[in-house]
Amino acid sequence: LGDKVRSVYNKYLTGNIIFFYNIYTIQEKKMKRVLTFSVLFANLFANTINIPADYSIIQAGINAAEPGDTVLVDEGIYYENLQINKEITLGSYFLLDGDLSHRDATIIDGSSYNENSSPFGSCVLFLPSDNGEAISAKLTGFTIQNGQGTRVRETTDDGVITYYMGGGLMIWYTIPEITFNYIRDNGGAPDSTRAGKSQRGGGGALNNHIDVEFDEDRNGPYDRTVLTRDDEIIFSNNIFENNDSETGNTFESIGYVGEVDFSDSFFDVFSTEYEDVSEYWVVEDEATTDFTGGSGDLEAITHGVWVSPDGTDVSSTFGTEQDPFKTIDYALSRIYPTANDAITINLTEGIFSPSTTGEAFPIIMISYVNLIGQGEELTILDAEQTNTVIYFNKCIYNNISDLTITGGNSSNGGGIFMNASNPTLMHVTISENTAGENGGGMFITLSIPDLSHVMITENNSIIGGGIFLDKFSTANLNYVIISDNNADEGAGIYLTANSDPNLTHVMIVKNSSNFSGGGMYIGDNSSPILMHVTI
Repeated sequence: LGDKVRSVYNKYLTGNIIFFYNIYTIQEKKMKRVLTFSVLFANLFANTINIPADYSIIQAGINAAEPGDTVLVDEGIYYENLQINKEITLGSYFLLDGDLSHRDATIIDGSSYNENSSPFGSCVLFLPSDNGEAISAKLTGFTIQNGQGTRVRETTDDGVITYYMGGGLMIWYTIPEITFNYIRDNGGAPDSTRAGKSQRGGGGALNNHIDVEFDEDRNGPYDRTVLTRDDEIIFSNNIFENNDSETGNTFESIGYVGEVDFSDSFFDVFSTEYEDVSEYWVVEDEATTDFTGGSGDLEAITHGVWVSPDGTDVSSTFGTEQDPFKTIDYALSRIYPTANDAITINLTEGIFSPSTTGEAFPIIMISYVNLIGQGEELTILDAEQTNTVIYFNKCIYNNISDLTITGGNSSNGGGIFMNASNPTLMHVTISENTAGENGGGMFITLSIPDLSHVMITENNSIIGGGIFLDKFSTANLNYVIISDNNADEGAGIYLTANSDPNLTHVMIVKNSSNFSGGGMYIGDNSSPILMHVTI
């Protein structure tokens, strides 16, 4: 063609839908895409099912579809919790012309979910095919809202736990293509006591972990193909807004080692400098992510911030000492810490609690973040018996200092819950916390914390009133006082499962046990090292 430009515009009529090839221009032997709307290459023998013309609800159209078919949805609000286990395309009229107004006017709303009838409360659940194949269904051009999440059971070393995940979208051993959607206001419920009903992945979640199953009565697990590093999930050109969860407000992956492509998407908070979002919004686990071309409603803060009971949690707040945030949770949402640039959240004097500042507990820490108060008598974190006060899970390089942790109440770790983490605590008081099972003051497992000039007092639990130390944990305690704690066993400290703490200049006094180990209970091959210790 030389320097001439050729535009190719071919169309095929299949069912009631017109599919378009992309328009390309060829110049100097280079092909260039000139349409912003992506290509739909259609199988001429595939069918199109129209909603509501053919079926009044989307799920009925999905059930009737065969692999390769398209379920085309007209504008409207559809109160459904969908399940897709076929390699089909589910799309709005955005598929026809690339007009984003179709996306905004074609809404899948998950709010009609009844948790007593089914565990499947996500707006859309992607499942493997009947033979367990990890299929690639396509979802394009919808608003996804008000999903509460899918209820799952996870088998852990400590038993089975149940929680919700994937408020808007739940990906279950599949590799879908999810593009050009507006994913908003998922993960919550009217009676939520925290940010959202979903505990993992408010906007969406991905499970590839064999120990996580649906919370339903079945003879056995679904057939499935475990995803590998060679797999890729396309999650590009989407808007994520105001989705909530305890962890992974936007998205959370469990057990997946492949890539998730979030390119050209829009987020609540985005770091342009690092072209990334923080762990507060997206929990990657072992996955790799691509945020190329991303943007956000707010630019992530990469320096220290301040939080005060007199502050405000609005987008226009700068987080400076003169213009502080109101809650620690909101401060965590606005920052982007890195290994080279850790961020300190400075807390002013005052009580940070649900009743005084609206603080949501637990405070879920992320790596490379420090919490620094003004003194143990001046800065108080009080959960008011609503939950654990501070929660560490797979966190590294955290410093907590000059504050009091109190009012915590949880099954494990009333004051602090710590798993696979290594925080440093200095000049901290942990007092008047309760655990229904283990670790009234602190629950520590698979962790190596450093405690210096810490007081752990008046905490209560069944086991480990002050500290419960478990599973190869090696805590370093220097100038620590553990006093006036109560438990059935190990009122001061309970050691189990090869836990070998180092105690130097430690006082373990006035603790009360109903059965054994008033000061310390040492079991299961644990070997503490004690120097200058009073018991």
